Amino acid sequence: MKHIRTIAFLMMVGTGTWVNAQTQEIHYSWPNAVCASMLNCLDGCSACNVPDQVQSGFFGTNVAWLGVDVCPYPLSVGNNAVFTSGWTLEPQIDKRVIVSGIGTTTLRIDSIIIRHASYSGPTRLRVRWTNDMAAPLVDLADVTITYDLGETVLTDVGVIQLPPGMAYATFQLELTPYDGDVTGSWVLDDIRVVASPVSGGAVGIVERGPVAVQRGGTLYDVLGRPVQTEWNAPGVYTRGGVRTVVVR
Repeated sequence: MKHIRTIAFLMMVGTGTWVNAQTQEIHYSWPNAVCASMLNCLDGCSACNVPDQVQSGFFGTNVAWLGVDVCPYPLSVGNNAVFTSGWTLEPQIDKRVIVSGIGTTTLRIDSIIIRHASYSGPTRLRVRWTNDMAAPLVDLADVTITYDLGETVLTDVGVIQLPPGMAYATFQLELTPYDGDVTGSWVLDDIRVVASPVSGGAVGIVERGPVAVQRGGTLYDVLGRPVQTEWNAPGVYTRGGVRTVVVR
């Protein structure tokens, strides 16, 4: 893998083309700006709850804050962080943060960057995701939350693909702080989801039955069992130097 990446880098240098010119990004920073979805609280300030930039091919929706108290506070001029409270010692399905995104093409999710901290609050963060909002979430990471703002960086997350007959692909990210002092706050300052095109597009291969290959004139299936040569199951065969593909 390292060798392949080195070759790709040299090719980019030779052609003067950089991969980051093709990347797309969904960025949440909750600025002091008026937008269609706002976060408000009595003793804090107002913040925009949608991504900073809207791109035509890769974009996010408003963040869902489920079962917890939410209040944005400024860390510096124009830069807010969202303080959340009401978390529990163990992850609960009714207490979580949901980030959803949409892509109009097949994309590789290269990285997810979460800038966050604990303000005398939860000490761990469970991260789950799905590359199809119609499918269940799966565990992605479980990390320690520091008491100073720091970044959790998740790389090579996966690929989102257009389902058959659909015009867009989807993903969903779930963040659940837990453990530690449940009376304190989890502070979320920034989320970035970085994606890039999948070269040539992703190819879905549907398993259609046992696949046989030839070894020394005898056909074997994928479990190493010998099969009769007249058994024309779906697969790839070589006989007399002629390569034959059987599809059913």
